[in-house]
Amino acid sequence: MKRRVLLATLVLLCTVELVTPVAATSQDWSVIGGGILGAATGSWMTAAFITARARAGDPLDTSEEAITVAAAPMLAGFATGVAIGALAEDRLGGTALWGSVGWATGIGIGALLGGHLWDDPSATWAGGVLGGAVGLLVGGTVGYVRSGTEPNPASGGGVPLVVRIHL
Repeated sequence: MKRRVLLATLVLLCTVELVTPVAATSQDWSVIGGGILGAATGSWMTAAFITARARAGDPLDTSEEAITVAAAPMLAGFATGVAIGALAEDRLGGTALWGSVGWATGIGIGALLGGHLWDDPSATWAGGVLGGAVGLLVGGTVGYVRSGTEPNPASGGGVPLVVRIHL
């Protein structure tokens, strides 16, 4: 009897097509993309936090401490990415683009500065990790703010400028 119910349920599920609206389908992909990008951002922030603690002389002591330290930025990044993907889908692309540009720039600048600030062999690497985190935060924030939809597209972008020449 159980087998027949399972087979009937399987046949029913295979033959019934559930139609999802186009807007819901596109929103689902932006939520997934936002979650993946947010988790990647949180992972980088975790590495930067652990690096900053180690540079300050307070390395991780136990595996429980490592899990606790790693969980907060990763979950925060994931939640932020999902929220941007779900609530501000039009800003997701700009946030990712500006964030990645800031990340790459921050790695380069941080690696250069790290080599000059500290005298040990890991200074360049640590500076790159910390600079990448700062660049990722600044770039992502700028990208989120700048990539919103224009409320009045006919008005043009930018700040209005008035030049007066008194003769």
